[in-house]
Amino acid sequence: GDVYKRQGLLVVPGWLREARSVLLMFAAVSRHGLVPHLHCQGSGTRFNSRDATWYFMEALQQYIRRDRENGESILKEQLDMQFLSVDQTQHAEMKLEGRKLFIALEELIQEIMQSHFQGIDFIEWEAGIQIDESIAREEFHISIRTDKATGFIHGGNRHNAGTWMDDKIAPRDGANVEIIGLLRSALRFLAELYEKRVFPYEGVVYNGKTFTYRQWGKVIDSSFEKWFWIPEEPSEWSDYQIDPKLIQQTGIYKDVVGSSDAAVEYNFRPNFLVAMVVAPEMFKREHARYAIGRAKELFTDRSIGVKSLHPHSRFYKENPALDRMQRHSVELEWVWLFGYYVRAFVMYGEHKSVKEVEKQVAGLLENHKKWLNGSKWMSLPDATKAGGEESEFGCKACAASIGCIIEAINEFDKYIKSY
Repeated sequence: GDVYKRQGLLVVPGWLREARSVLLMFAAVSRHGLVPHLHCQGSGTRFNSRDATWYFMEALQQYIRRDRENGESILKEQLDMQFLSVDQTQHAEMKLEGRKLFIALEELIQEIMQSHFQGIDFIEWEAGIQIDESIAREEFHISIRTDKATGFIHGGNRHNAGTWMDDKIAPRDGANVEIIGLLRSALRFLAELYEKRVFPYEGVVYNGKTFTYRQWGKVIDSSFEKWFWIPEEPSEWSDYQIDPKLIQQTGIYKDVVGSSDAAVEYNFRPNFLVAMVVAPEMFKREHARYAIGRAKELFTDRSIGVKSLHPHSRFYKENPALDRMQRHSVELEWVWLFGYYVRAFVMYGEHKSVKEVEKQVAGLLENHKKWLNGSKWMSLPDATKAGGEESEFGCKACAASIGCIIEAINEFDKYIKSY
């Protein structure tokens, strides 16, 4: 899904033709109502990342908003679909017959929304050694459903949570906070397009009737705080869907709800920052502002990234025998997420003046400036060790990192101009 986080590299600088091409390429290799997170020259396409589809939808939205002249026309583009059926045998037969399948992007988008709403369940094609010999068969099982009462999309299992931050020790199956935010953003955008008569679908079909995208969004808005917010005051806990015995931190948003391991829901992770930026309508402003203040505990004054897990998490006490690679994985600080922290800080902060917020944001990005000046790659890595120390693992020049930091700077520039 990292390719969909590169809006800062393509959309922001105005490389709109290239952005359009990337979006259409990945759309054409979709299947089961999912956009793949990995595709290699027509083979090895993987669909084990539930969030990739929603980052794709966010990238599509940003492209259309940016390309005011031609953006909306992308919805009418005809896709030459690589996969002719969700049934592997039928697909192979149709290929041998030389058949083709063309659908408009807007039809594919509707298929994505309808499929997620009614449910998705399948085993990845060629499950086993043909695509990844290192994982068990149950890790190829893709399962997604929508809770009609909350509007939340749930999915994954203990072996394959299907998100960018998968961790078999602390699974993230369930309704993930960043996916809910990205879904809410997509619902808002599709409703706007329908009302402009640009997109022909008002919503999904539910019990023979249309459940509009506006309605779906309102259900999420009415459910989100109740299920995700963990108040600081114990006297308020009974008003929210929380188990006091599992609370580790207060004044934060849960990372996930409905997990197979209820304890991991209460881990303090940074994924809520994505939801805050793309779907502010879900959040109570005073709660969001407090949670952003708590997020400072996820990085240091030397960091260029955000920790994937709070350093005082119960997880570390309950898993004292982590090997070097496992501990390294959970202690990494992710650079692309820092871009979302900066954007959330600007969006929700109480700033007294332009000069004050300019100074604060300059301070937040000072370490990135130093890293870029000292990097032989003239770039930023995907992640670092704690405190901004270079990691011996991972990517030294990560497009997602650069893209999200550029996007944060661009959004800050727009904020200053509108102050």
